[in-house]
Amino acid sequence: MPAGIGIMDEDQWARTVELALQTGVITAEPDVGAYRIDVVIAAIQALTRDMPNLDAIR
Repeated sequence: MPAGIGIMDEDQWARTVELALQTGVITAEPDVGAYRIDVVIAAIQALTRDMPNLDAIR
């Protein structure tokens, strides 16, 4: 599935973690399971099922 609203790829995630660590926003690496997009993909799939013309509503 292509990236879209709410979807961050793994490279973006790694850059965000690195920046957050460097600036003190977080003090430790996130747990291994912290990066996940399955919930967002499921939501997008549900929306497109309920609203087939969703792409046209941009």
